[in-house]
Amino acid sequence: MPSPVPSTTCAVRTSAPSTVASLEEIAADLDSAGLDSGDVRKVAAMASRGRAALDEVTEPRLLTGDLWTVH
Repeated sequence: MPSPVPSTTCAVRTSAPSTVASLEEIAADLDSAGLDSGDVRKVAAMASRGRAALDEVTEPRLLTGDLWTVH
């Protein structure tokens, strides 16, 4: 498994706000496409409740992967 690549473009000092905002934007995109965003909204809510743990991340990393379980 490859190591995560350090991010050099993140302008947010803590991980929680950017993570929650990203998930909420993805959910909004799904809604606008007429797709079910329920699971993404659940994950966004979990990320929001876990802000303290996310804020322990001091060096952002870019993680890539295929979240589509059909693959």
